[in-house]
Amino acid sequence: MIHAISRNLKSENDDASDESEAVPLIRFRLGFCVYPFMERQCHNEFGYARILRVRIRPPRVRLTMLTPYGISLSESEVVIVVKKYPKKTSTNTEASAADQLDGVVLEVSQSMRRLLRLNRQLKNQHFRGQSLLRLERQREEMCQLAEGKLVFESTETWRAIYEDVLSACQCKRYLSVALVQTEDYWRGLPGDRSVSFNGLLVEYGFYVHRIFIIDDFLWPPKATLPSKHLYTWIVEQYGKGIQVGLLRLSDLDGDRELMRDFGIYGTTAAGYQTTDEIGQTVQFEMHFGPNHVRHAEDRWKRISLYSRPFETII
Repeated sequence: MIHAISRNLKSENDDASDESEAVPLIRFRLGFCVYPFMERQCHNEFGYARILRVRIRPPRVRLTMLTPYGISLSESEVVIVVKKYPKKTSTNTEASAADQLDGVVLEVSQSMRRLLRLNRQLKNQHFRGQSLLRLERQREEMCQLAEGKLVFESTETWRAIYEDVLSACQCKRYLSVALVQTEDYWRGLPGDRSVSFNGLLVEYGFYVHRIFIIDDFLWPPKATLPSKHLYTWIVEQYGKGIQVGLLRLSDLDGDRELMRDFGIYGTTAAGYQTTDEIGQTVQFEMHFGPNHVRHAEDRWKRISLYSRPFETII
C-alpha cells in the first residue's frame, strides 16, 4: 500500500530541459512498487510531468521481485524528481484541434483560389488535365467531410475512432443494429474486441442496446432460437449487461431502408456499416451532427417496433 508522506509542488511553468530547476514532487513510502506505476501516478495526479530521475533511500535496498514491468522494492522510500507542466483540460484540447482544423481549411481554400487564377493564366491543357485528375480523387472526400461524414473503405480501422467517439460521449448511450446474414459476422479479433469494449461501456454506466436482425436461414420461422453458434454469441453479449432484441429479416416485410447495420453514439454521431457475404467490413461511415443522429434515431424507432426482447425468447 502506498502512503504519500510529503509533497512539494512548484507552481511556475518549468522548462522540461532544465533539470537544475526540478524539485522533488512527492515521496512515497513503499511496501510494493513497480516503476511504471509511479510514472502513471505522477501523470494522473499532477497533470503532465516527465520523470527526470528516481532516488531510492536507503541506498541499499532489498529487491523482492524483478518483474517484466519493472523492479519491485520492499520497505524503501523513493523520491520522484519531475518537471511539472500545466495540466491540459479537454476543453483546451478541443479548442486547439478546432483551431488547427480552421487553419488547414483556410490554407486549402486559399490554395484553391490560387489554382483558379493559375488556370486562367497558364491556359495549358496538360496542366489542366493532370490537375483535374488529381482533384477528382479528392473531391468526393472533401464533400463528405463538408457534410460531417468520415468514410472508411475495406478496413477495420474504423473501430478505433468508434471507440474514441463513444468513450468521449457525455450522453452515455450506445444503440446498435446488427444485420446478421452469416455466422461469421463480426467474428475474428476486431469483432471480439468490439464486443469486449461494449461490455466495458456497460461497466462504466453506459446504456448499451443491440438489436439483431437475423437472416431466416440462421433463424428459421419455425425455430424457437437462432442457430446454436449465433445464439451462443448473443448470450455472451447479454451476459455482459447489453440489452438485446431480436427479429428475423423477413419481419421487416421487405423494407430495405431498415436492412442495414448502424449505431448511435450518444448524441454525437451515427455510424453505418456495410459488410460482405462473410461478414467483413466493406465500408463504414460515421456521420456527425444532430441531424444525422435524429435520422438514425427515427430508423431505430421503426426497427424497435419489430424487435422482441431477448428475455421473452429464451
